[in-house]
Formats: sequence, structure tokens, C-alpha cells
Amino acid sequence: MFKVKRIFQAEIKVFVALVSLMFIVSACNLFNQPTDLKSEGKSPQKQGEQKKEKVVKKQEAETVKPDGKILYTINFEQNSKENAREWLKKNNFDFQSDAKSQSELALSFANNSLVLDAKTKLFGLIINGKLHVEDANFIRITWGVNKYPKGASYARGINNEPIMVYVYFGDKKLSSGSMFIPDAPYFLGLYLGENDPLNKPFIGRHFKEGGRFICIANPKPGETVTSEFNLDKGFKECFGKDKTLPFVSALALEVETSSTGPSTGFIKKIEFLK
Repeated sequence: MFKVKRIFQAEIKVFVALVSLMFIVSACNLFNQPTDLKSEGKSPQKQGEQKKEKVVKKQEAETVKPDGKILYTINFEQNSKENAREWLKKNNFDFQSDAKSQSELALSFANNSLVLDAKTKLFGLIINGKLHVEDANFIRITWGVNKYPKGASYARGINNEPIMVYVYFGDKKLSSGSMFIPDAPYFLGLYLGENDPLNKPFIGRHFKEGGRFICIANPKPGETVTSEFNLDKGFKECFGKDKTLPFVSALALEVETSSTGPSTGFIKKIEFLK
């Protein structure tokens, strides 16, 4: 009786030892698995594909950005006590059309900005025609609108805007299409619109061969935005893929409310980048 009991106890000890050994082996196999597979539950091949996709997206984003080299800057963040018209004259800007009249287009410095306040229906141009900036592939503008001219929209054929920046290219003049309007080099007119589609080139009543108008932001009234625009890409899309981007020969600020009414725009800085 005691002998049978001893044999039975020995068998139990062997069984327990075998179970313990199996548990240890299983545990070792579990902890010896690669940690990335354990934690992620994904194969190394899939993980590699994900990393490659992220790198490609980053490279694609970088190809459409300027390299950061600033070629030219005009800073309108001046003291509010400064006479805006005198300051613009000192910086080689000329006043044309209704921009000559302070009572029609009131210019002032306020809130670290040049404010362009159109008091009535008008067309005003403030131009610096003494530039020569090579390799300016991008432009960066910090600006905004306090009041949009009511109803203005290039998409609806009402070609008015509270503020526009003209960029002229090269010195070859193209026809304006009117004997009353002087010819001009190629230009892109970049403007802020309340509801116009972004980055869509519009053709105006004049300069059909060499001029295009493009809305590059839709800020809310009072909002300051910084807009970056690819001049090289825009120039080729508007005037031909085979065209080489000429140097920047002139820069202008413009306001037109001739078909609408009063407006107020402001601008802080313009930068040309490589």
C-alpha cells in the first residue's frame, strides 16, 4: 500500500516537472520574438513601406518651397507717425491715377502696416519701376483686408479688389490692347478676394497677352495672412511652359473699386525669394 503511494507521488512529481519545463520553453520563445513585431503586430516589410511613404511625401512638399534665401524685401511695418506718402516716395514708389489723391486713396501707417483706404470708386496704382531682382522664383506677402468692396469678384466679372500686388517681369513691353493705356512687360497681379477661387488666373479687359490676375488668399476682415506664391510655376502656367522666368523689373500696389465702392486693405511686408 505504501509502495503504491510512493510510486504515485513520484509520477506526480515527474508530471509537474514536465509541465514546468514546457512553460519555461514557451516563455523563452515568446520573449525571443523581435520587439517591433511584438509591439506593432506588423511585418518588417510593411513597416519599411510606411517609412518610405513618409519620406516621399516630405520630399514632394520640399520641392514646392523656396530655399529660404531672401533676395529683396520691402517692409511696410513703419511707425504710425511716419508720413506714408513721403516714405513711399523715398523708397522709389510713384503714384498714378487716383493714387495721387489722398482724399480718394488715403494712405497711412497703422498697426505696423501700410493701410490703403479707398474712400470712393477709384483706380489707384503705386509703383516702383526701379527693380532688377534675378532668380526670384517665389514671393511672400504679409497682408490683409479690413473691408472688402461690396460685390467685388473676378469670378463674376466684377474685377475690383481692396489690394493687389503687381509683379512685372523683364523689360519687353507687350500691348495693352488700348491706345489710351501704355504697354507694359509681363505681369502677375496677386490679390486678396473675399470669395474668389484660389490660384485661378483671370484675364482682364486689357493686357490679354501679358497680364493675369490671381487670387491667392481669402482672409476674413481684420485677419492678417502670409501668402507664398510660386512665381516661376505661375508664370509658365499663364504664359507658356516653354517660357523662362525673366527678372523682376517692377513692383506695384494697386486698389480698384471703380465698379463697387469703398474698401480698406493693408500690407506689412513683401519678400522675393530664390
